[in-house]
Amino acid sequence: MNQKIFTITESGLDQNHLGLLINHLIDENINAYQLQHLSNWIKNHNEPTVFKDKKIKDLKTLKKEFSTFLENEYFEEFKISLEFKLKDQSKVA
Repeated sequence: MNQKIFTITESGLDQNHLGLLINHLIDENINAYQLQHLSNWIKNHNEPTVFKDKKIKDLKTLKKEFSTFLENEYFEEFKISLEFKLKDQSKVA
């Protein structure tokens, strides 16, 4: 199995920039769940929504908690690291 790890690091962010980045990541995750559910619903109108609804509710709660935290705290420095571990799909049977 071929594996590659990509790391993206942003440092020296200000508090507003950090808030925008995190909120955007959460919003995109919410959109992905909604689009996946819509795609499944088109194939099957009886597609259950329990999992999607819980994930979206949890993400919205996280976004609200994070925003409140940023409003009430001051940080001297921010650093965000994202790591992606990818598998070569052409090798999967």
